[in-house]
Amino acid sequence: DDPGGGDVLYYLQAMFGYLHESEKRWYDTRDFCGAFRDCENLPLNPSVQMDVDEFLNMLFEKLEAGLGRTSSPKLLQSLFGGSVVNQIIDKAGRRLSERVEPFFVIP
Repeated sequence: DDPGGGDVLYYLQAMFGYLHESEKRWYDTRDFCGAFRDCENLPLNPSVQMDVDEFLNMLFEKLEAGLGRTSSPKLLQSLFGGSVVNQIIDKAGRRLSERVEPFFVIP
């Protein structure tokens, strides 16, 4: 029986709540890792090292999906996000095109 329904946001809240309220200095991350699925739908393996940018992007995608059902769907973007503007300007100084791309990690 899965109380969080496989929701990463639920298990992240449970983890931080436990760490805040408990006198223990550790937390059993099995439920969180089981809910956190990679692109092949496999549970997160904490013994496998992952690129920090890759992990952060995956985590934020999953948290944004969970936050989409709340009253603060853009919370992560407002706290951690920014935008990059790509502009193409000709030699005469005229702007030919502009594209805005949101990001969490500076490329």
